[in-house]
Amino acid sequence: MKIKGINFEAEWTKDCGSKENFDFSVIRVDTRYWGDYTAKPSIYLGDKVLYELPKEQYIEGDSEIECKYKTEQWIKEKLEKLIDIIFEKVKEVE
Repeated sequence: MKIKGINFEAEWTKDCGSKENFDFSVIRVDTRYWGDYTAKPSIYLGDKVLYELPKEQYIEGDSEIECKYKTEQWIKEKLEKLIDIIFEKVKEVE
């Protein structure tokens, strides 16, 4: 499905009760972690990248735990901004 030029992976699927569902993700987080304590997260709206690190930039840590913590914090910070924007827009149309 395409909405305002953004593609969303949406399709009708059958559930176990022979009903059909039309479910799809609007916002998606993809993160790659490498064993050298580096990670690269991206946040998408459909197929459009909303937030990502610049090319050749990664989140790094001194351990797996630290790298994953920093990555989760980066994602949380970006999603908090996005949620604030969405809530402000919803208030404007209410």
